[in-house]
Amino acid sequence: MPDRFTFIIALLALLVAGLALFRPSAPVPDAPPDRTAADHDEAEEHGELAPHMASLQRFAEKLHLAGEAGNWALAGFYEHEIEETAEAVIEGGFEEDGQEIGPLVEQWLLPAVERVGEAIEAADGAAFGTAYGDLVTACNACHAVTDHGFIQIVVPDGNPYPSQDFAP
Repeated sequence: MPDRFTFIIALLALLVAGLALFRPSAPVPDAPPDRTAADHDEAEEHGELAPHMASLQRFAEKLHLAGEAGNWALAGFYEHEIEETAEAVIEGGFEEDGQEIGPLVEQWLLPAVERVGEAIEAADGAAFGTAYGDLVTACNACHAVTDHGFIQIVVPDGNPYPSQDFAP
């Protein structure tokens, strides 16, 4: 029995060695480097506005879902995240096609976010709905002024975050 076992092991070793000889000889191209957090930070530092806009959109969607659910604590959290991101845009000195973005964010986005915050503090669902609509309008107005009107923000009509519960 041990001779049979040894024979099977030797046969498997030969098979593996044989397969190794028949591997294609073409070199495998280097994989592109992984983007790291440092790359992301560097992109933001060098004028990349898109990551901030993506964060604003994600936080606004979650804000809407929390407000619609009446989860005022969660809505307040996302309202604060929007404020922080807006402040980063204002302080970042971002420009799009020669248009300074910070003053537009101060003029349109922050007042709209403030009205949303007031509705959250009052736990007023109707006022929240109106203020959120104004927030969406402010986003689209800024996009239009900066020749990015092709980016149209809308009030969410479903939950794109199935892994998060927005109920209070």
